[in-house]
Amino acid sequence: LAGAYFVAVPACLSTNCHFTDKSTLFDKGSKHTLTSKVPEKVVFDWSLISKNNFMNGCGIIELLSSCSALIDWQIAKDNQKEDINKQIYSRAKAIALQAEKILFETGEDILRKQSELLRNSGDIAVEYGCGRPVSGSEHILSSLIENYYRCPHGVALSIAIPIAIRLQKSLGYPEICPGLDDRLAKNNPFKKFILETIDKEILSNIVLGVKPRPDRFTIIDIVERQEVESISRATLNDIFD
Repeated sequence: LAGAYFVAVPACLSTNCHFTDKSTLFDKGSKHTLTSKVPEKVVFDWSLISKNNFMNGCGIIELLSSCSALIDWQIAKDNQKEDINKQIYSRAKAIALQAEKILFETGEDILRKQSELLRNSGDIAVEYGCGRPVSGSEHILSSLIENYYRCPHGVALSIAIPIAIRLQKSLGYPEICPGLDDRLAKNNPFKKFILETIDKEILSNIVLGVKPRPDRFTIIDIVERQEVESISRATLNDIFD
């Protein structure tokens, strides 16, 4: 299939993968992200996409990942691990701010806006050469949750993002979208699904097992374990109560 013309037809707007050179699959219970090919064309069937509000909601959460990922980038810079590309940073921040405005919203006009933001998010990751502008500590945490529960990516992120933001705030870092951690923790859009499929104590132990990612310096590299335990438990209490 090398050199084949690649057309993507997403059934829902759950991630930005169909605009990037990355594909994700599970192998023996572990999630793996592989380098693939950027599609030459992405075709949207709005009548099909509009039937899956649950998975479309996951796409908004994916876009909000930059709220914690960009602060992780700043943390990496502060620790002399990675410079910031100011143009890329600004574009990713603008996408996150626009995504926050349509959080919990529905309708075809919202889906069209969401697809545009996902495309822009994917373009940024491809242009920068890696997922740094859109993927940080929240993705490190969410991958642990997904590997255990095999839940949708956006569901795991909806748990991981508020934990990541609160860890960052504990060390005095600012918020990209003020109050987003409380909105996701206390009014989680997937709460019913989470309560029905995820055990809080098991989830707490999963989160406590988080380790730094060698190629992505984040808040996880510098925060104390007791802070991870305290903040993650408080955040899970907010989500499950």
